Amino acid sequence: MPAACWHIFYGRMREVKKGEGMKLAIIYPDQEGWTVDRFRESAEERGIEVQTIAVTDELIARQDVDRRVSEADAVLWKFADATLAGFLASYPIMKNKPFINTGVALMPSATDKFLQQQLLVRSSLREYALPTYRVYSREHTQSLIEDGVMSYPIVIKPAWGTNAQNVHIIASSDELKKVDAWHSQIAEPFISSTEEWRVFVIGGVVAGIMKKHRREGANPDTTIIGGGARNVAEEDGHLSGRLADIAERVASLFHLEYAGIDIVRERSTQKLYVYEANSAAGWQNGFVEATGEDVPGQVLDWFEERLSLHRDSDVSRSVRKYLYRRSYRLPLLDELLLISVLMEVYPKSGMILRRQRLMGEAYEHLRQAVQYVVDEDGARGISHTREVLDNVGRHHTVDPRKMLGDALYEAVFGDENDTGPPAAEIAVDNLAEWVHYFKRQDDLSLVSTIDQVIKENFMAVSLLTLLTFAVSAREMGHPSEVEPLIISRARASVSWAGNFLIDEQEQAVGISARHTLRQGYLQSAYYVQLEALVEKAGLQK
Repeated sequence: MPAACWHIFYGRMREVKKGEGMKLAIIYPDQEGWTVDRFRESAEERGIEVQTIAVTDELIARQDVDRRVSEADAVLWKFADATLAGFLASYPIMKNKPFINTGVALMPSATDKFLQQQLLVRSSLREYALPTYRVYSREHTQSLIEDGVMSYPIVIKPAWGTNAQNVHIIASSDELKKVDAWHSQIAEPFISSTEEWRVFVIGGVVAGIMKKHRREGANPDTTIIGGGARNVAEEDGHLSGRLADIAERVASLFHLEYAGIDIVRERSTQKLYVYEANSAAGWQNGFVEATGEDVPGQVLDWFEERLSLHRDSDVSRSVRKYLYRRSYRLPLLDELLLISVLMEVYPKSGMILRRQRLMGEAYEHLRQAVQYVVDEDGARGISHTREVLDNVGRHHTVDPRKMLGDALYEAVFGDENDTGPPAAEIAVDNLAEWVHYFKRQDDLSLVSTIDQVIKENFMAVSLLTLLTFAVSAREMGHPSEVEPLIISRARASVSWAGNFLIDEQEQAVGISARHTLRQGYLQSAYYVQLEALVEKAGLQK
């Protein structure tokens, strides 16, 4: 994507941070490789010590792994054995360390390509899933074909593995003889395509998109794109936005903070499919050269930012500092929203200048970002845009109509006069809608009713909904009765597995709802705002 267009969706880090004295452990298989060497080189430039920890049964039995992990400040899971990852995660020495790629330890599906597709098909991402089956023999595969469950051509590949190793395209029953190993194999439809994409996601946000063009002369109906592909940066801004949204949602679903998401487009239908999510993704395939993105640098940024949460006794302050740094990596609307929320709580001249730069005098980038979100996300995008502009305009004399123009303003604010959700009573199932209505209408009569529903269903309500309600109630001068419980739960989510972006009570949220780690940034911003409002009220007494 051209730099000017990419800025509509994603910002750029402008701070150069130093990691003197920090130690990052990379849990790796029994051998090192090119990507680990690049991590080490990039880390040494920052004064960060990187040690790779090979995980073998013998080293575990000798407790060598325990000793070396205990010496590290944070741990990056970069291997695909979910059983070992789960075992290591149970160590007491891990409890107070930031994890990067918690999904490897928490969910076997994070690395199993069969289970990945099963989660996708059961989530809001089902339209991008491939019908996938485990196959145990030539006869079992043939029976799936004969029963009409699958049809040729199919792809048979290992459920675990990288670099397209042992991948077979099977066009007939005779060709099943090409498969000489049936241990942990999966079968899925063959997708005829001339291009596919590798999308890196780091910290819940896309770090770059590389397009892989099929090598010249290769038949798209009989071969995978594979080696020899021509790798370039994706230049289509609209397509990049869609790919980024899919990849971020996939990474969130599998709880992978560092992942390479592979997406392919079927040649005749132009339909997009998610091939797999790689938790041990490398970039030696030309990604850096094609996109210009510094992958190890972005991972190390994420590591330093996560670690900073553990080195500050003031939870609210550490989260606030973290949000400010991470906001540079977010899409424009999310970046603007976070800066506006932080400005309300901690106004600083630097943030004022930054907000002005993000908006621009002509508002051109902002208009494009709003138009994209409204077109792609419909009602949800309109709701998000309202939230951004409400926060931007609340204390900063911004005219949304002038900012957007008449047509786009009407599309976003045309039905401002909400009368609340259609349901007759407030229940846990529609609580998020009522909280949104409550926030926009300043209806104090709803506070006690919503409070009661929350009391009866506290753990069933998402933390984002709880925080949004608590902040709005505080701003109206009528604090929620359950505010202390909400703050306590938010603080607990900050330290859980070193990852405040995922609420401890919402490990499976991505399966049933459209949830990304980006929502975690907003959740954390409201937490900071709530803590500041409580502190301000205390000082005024």
